[in-house]
Amino acid sequence: MPRPMTPPVASPIPPVVPAGRLRDSEQPTLPLSADAELRPWRPADAQVLVAAHEDPDIRHWNRPARMSPDGARDKIAHWHQRWHDEQSAIWAVAGAAGGAAVGLAGIADIDLRGGSAEFL
Repeated sequence: MPRPMTPPVASPIPPVVPAGRLRDSEQPTLPLSADAELRPWRPADAQVLVAAHEDPDIRHWNRPARMSPDGARDKIAHWHQRWHDEQSAIWAVAGAAGGAAVGLAGIADIDLRGGSAEFL
């Protein structure tokens, strides 16, 4: 005889980060040093992504697909959507005061309830 389904039990432990905390705020710019920062990617950074996907060392270790400027802008828009969806936060490593993007850093697999994520 099959067991009756039991309803899920609400956790008595509140989430570490309340839902909506990321969604309801702009992705911040974070200072790294006097001459560098982490900032949200901008559509104007698309060519940096295109060039990165052509770099032989990046291709060797990460195996990215080739990317067009339109594809790069779509990827940046996707990253912004994932911030809004509270799933990840991807930043451009850039020169201070909104300088050019030279790299990427981020967190993914965000678990607001458990207060954990994976560094990229």
